[in-house]
Order: sequence, then C-alpha cells, then structure tokens
Amino acid sequence: MSTESKGPARPRRGLTGARAEEAAVITSAVRAMTFDDLPQVASVTETAFAALHRREDRAAPAAAAIPALLIRTRLTADPAGCFVAVSQQDPGLITGALLSVARDHTGCYYLDSWL
Repeated sequence: MSTESKGPARPRRGLTGARAEEAAVITSAVRAMTFDDLPQVASVTETAFAALHRREDRAAPAAAAIPALLIRTRLTADPAGCFVAVSQQDPGLITGALLSVARDHTGCYYLDSWL
C-alpha cells in the first residue's frame, strides 16, 4: 500500500516564515513499516514528542516518550497496522510513523508522530 500526499498543505501550527513554507510543500509517500525502519522511527517519534513538549511549554520526559521496545513490539504484533511516511525527495528519509492495532475486523489508532 502506498498513498501520496502532495502540497500545498496547510502550514503546521507553530511554524513561521520559510520553515512553514517548507513544511507546507513536503511531499510524502506512505508505506508499510519494516524492522530496518525502527531506528529512524524511534528518532522521528522522539523529535515529534520533543517538539510537542516545547510547543505546550512542558518539561520533556526523562526517558523516551515512546520506547524503542514498544515500537518493535507493535510492529511484531501488528505489522499490518504499522506505516511510515517517507520523503519523495529522499525515499530513505522517514518523516512520520503510524502504529496501530489491526487484527481481524478490528482496527485501533495507536500513535501518530509526523514531523
């Protein structure tokens, strides 16, 4: 499964000027997550949660917001519910991740972390 999202998109909250314009025109493709993606997924997730904490003026947690083991466990248990967004300009660059429970006829959103 691969879907495409192309700009112009609405500017992201908290971004201004050139950074907002850059974020608004990023194009991404969505694909299934693999175990090779785990280090980048962990990094993107930490970056996204750190930005959220800064934006909300909260202290960052002492440990990882979403531990790498949790990401690996979700991918192992529910590979059909784990996806990454990759930059079309650089397909090796993961720009977001989605972890969910997808079993039988049940689906449940779990985590959405996009940069």
